[in-house]
Amino acid sequence: MQPHEEFFLFLEEHPELHPITQSELYLSILEFIGKKASSMQDLKMKFSRLEEQDLALIVKSLIQVGLVKKVRVMDRELYYSEELAKELLEKYEKAKSQFSTFDE
Repeated sequence: MQPHEEFFLFLEEHPELHPITQSELYLSILEFIGKKASSMQDLKMKFSRLEEQDLALIVKSLIQVGLVKKVRVMDRELYYSEELAKELLEKYEKAKSQFSTFDE
């Protein structure tokens, strides 16, 4: 099965994730959280062009679809990516790289 076919099949199995894949911003935030557990402060520093309320809404939507989990560590809330997020990003990147080779 080709990477893009795997990606589309994955989205068929998880239709709630389709809107996330349509936004480079959502994917960038998800990728950042996937690299290391992040606090809202970490996210605000990385995505400084966003208003805090907008960033909080994006993170909340990532939590609602099961891509991100929130935990409390001492006095801080941390966000980390779930296995589903890692799978989504992996399949997305493989499909994207397959299509980018067509442009060359």
